[in-house]
Amino acid sequence: MLDTLGFVDAVQGLPEQFADARAATRAALDGAALPAATDLTSIAVLGMGGSGISGDVLAAAASGDLCLPVSVHKQIRTPAYIGPRTLVFAVSYSGDTEETVSMARGAIEAGAAVVAVSSGGELARMAAEAG
Repeated sequence: MLDTLGFVDAVQGLPEQFADARAATRAALDGAALPAATDLTSIAVLGMGGSGISGDVLAAAASGDLCLPVSVHKQIRTPAYIGPRTLVFAVSYSGDTEETVSMARGAIEAGAAVVAVSSGGELARMAAEAG
């Protein structure tokens, strides 16, 4: 077998990568006011392209462990079901992806708990403003 890119090692290291990501996420969310799982009815991931794929991975990898349904949205309009009992992850590396920003704005206006995942841009600004 020829694996010049080290793909096999990368895949074998996934459990450690997930553990590191979980620890980093906990640190980033420290003190954030996230709703209790018992107060939620669904999880939504908003994103386009590679950012949207993160939602597909969550839905596929965690569906057996999560007690809530996960839906992934790659569009510009916020789905009508998103509201105060929805945990939303808005994902955009730049923070300026028009569709993601539009859906995140709608989710915030609908009263959803929104977690922004970005390196800055309008999405980060909105998240900071919304608390």
